[in-house]
Amino acid sequence: MPTPCFGRSRHRGVGRLTCRSMTILAEVAQAALELSPAEQRSLARLLLEHAAADADYSPGAEAAWELEIGRRIEAVKSGTARHRSAEQVFERLDARFPT
Repeated sequence: MPTPCFGRSRHRGVGRLTCRSMTILAEVAQAALELSPAEQRSLARLLLEHAAADADYSPGAEAAWELEIGRRIEAVKSGTARHRSAEQVFERLDARFPT
């Protein structure tokens, strides 16, 4: 059985990854960051389409997320976005979802 590789956070499935898979992900991410922006978008679409094939698709949820993303982008552009450090976010998650 592969050795689990627990990172700083146990959220979003991080604890299910092995050290080997984390290493592979880091290598793939580094290679992806070396691509041109157009190539990065193409790769992102390919990965999302592949992942979406295994997931339930909800047009309503997709539309809601598009609106939320647009709202957040506008808040950042207008300077009204609130921010928190990663530490604050994880502390809040730990309090909300204790183990």
